[in-house]
Amino acid sequence: MRVGMLILLSNALVCSALVATGLRGTVPAVQGRSSVVVNQFGTGNYDPDDMPDRGLTGIFSPIAGNGFTGKKGNVLDTGKSGNPLAPLVVAASFALPIVFCLALVVITPGKQLPFNFLDGLYAPRVEELRKVEEKKVAIDAQEKKEKEAEAAKAAKKAAAAAAAKAAAAQTAPAAK
Repeated sequence: MRVGMLILLSNALVCSALVATGLRGTVPAVQGRSSVVVNQFGTGNYDPDDMPDRGLTGIFSPIAGNGFTGKKGNVLDTGKSGNPLAPLVVAASFALPIVFCLALVVITPGKQLPFNFLDGLYAPRVEELRKVEEKKVAIDAQEKKEKEAEAAKAAKKAAAAAAAKAAAAQTAPAAK
């Protein structure tokens, strides 16, 4: 129940963080008089006649061409190689989910899955739970046996004390 409530709370927090509220109520007078920002997303401020022909993909692309022709001397061709850490970052992004799954398998105790509701579906865990239950039953039986033995011992002791008291009571009138 608590886990479900935490999930609902986290969903509400994430959803409220993604709502674009704008600048209502917090806009100073100067910003209120300024013009609204218009995003052009690469569709303006360039001369389409100067752009290279991008073929069929250029027709259906919503983003305007960037002027890169692929020829030597192009502005975008700097001749420098990329960041040497870039392949490591990409490899780490692919390796992280795999490492996470392996950690779940390695770190969890015994044959327990990371989520308890899946225990009934995982055969080794079902067997482990059965053995644990058998051990609990054996321990309970042993404790019950020990309590019964202790109760029998106490009853035997009480019977011996009662017999001694009865014998003492019989010998006491005879001694008078």
